[in-house]
Amino acid sequence: MIIELIFSTFFLTILTFFLIGIIWIFWTITRSQKEIAKEYLKILEEQEPLRKRIQRTKDCEFSDKPSCNIDDP
Repeated sequence: MIIELIFSTFFLTILTFFLIGIIWIFWTITRSQKEIAKEYLKILEEQEPLRKRIQRTKDCEFSDKPSCNIDDP
């Protein structure tokens, strides 16, 4: 009876720590993915003017319109 109680307590303790570990791992992965996504969005926002300029260059490649002055920012 006492041995069964000791083993069941030991088993529940191990199971509890195992579950806490799994929850912590998933929480850490989720948190790091959110931080990576924030950094990625920040980089995309910084590159937006360059992307617009490249698109305008492609659109005006064979055009002689005055609005296609590539030297303008």
